[in-house]
Amino acid sequence: MKKKFLIIMCKNKLILRKPESNLFELPFYIENQIPNTPYYHYFFESNNDYGKIIINAIGKLRFDKLSILIPDDTLETDRRIIQEFFMLHCATRTPTIIPQCSLLSNTDKNYISISRSCRCISIWYIKNNIAIASRFLDKDIKDISFIKENIRVLHADCEYGNLPIYINNIEADMSYFDGLGQLVSFDELLKVYHESL
Repeated sequence: MKKKFLIIMCKNKLILRKPESNLFELPFYIENQIPNTPYYHYFFESNNDYGKIIINAIGKLRFDKLSILIPDDTLETDRRIIQEFFMLHCATRTPTIIPQCSLLSNTDKNYISISRSCRCISIWYIKNNIAIASRFLDKDIKDISFIKENIRVLHADCEYGNLPIYINNIEADMSYFDGLGQLVSFDELLKVYHESL
């Protein structure tokens, strides 16, 4: 049987699940971190031991199937950093990378996703479970009408505001946006992930 492993990337930590075990958190505190820079940009810095930290956290196991749930503002360069780091330290083959925005609903196939990272607020239009249009706003914006306007012009399908809105709340820090749409908790995101397998 293949060993399956799940990693959920959050703002300043990884949440890990080894096969047949509970979730556990692995926080990352970067000394002199450049503002608005994700911690995973430091994975290959010469003055850190993140590879050893990962190996200590999961043991010296190598996983045949590794899924990584990534933040919604992850660039292609970020994906390469993430894939290469985990291939080097715990995967036997290329990890499956899944944007969190595609796992916010198991009932609606078309919806708007809103999330916030250390860099920005991400707004995605998800159609048939595929992210097809996006906008990125300043991470500190709290003007709901401005966010609604950005949703309206995101894609022609969004113009009339009839799509459900799901808000990634896996770190329980998005309650300000509660009136804009449905908050999705960490447990709800995991449930959608497991149902999608």
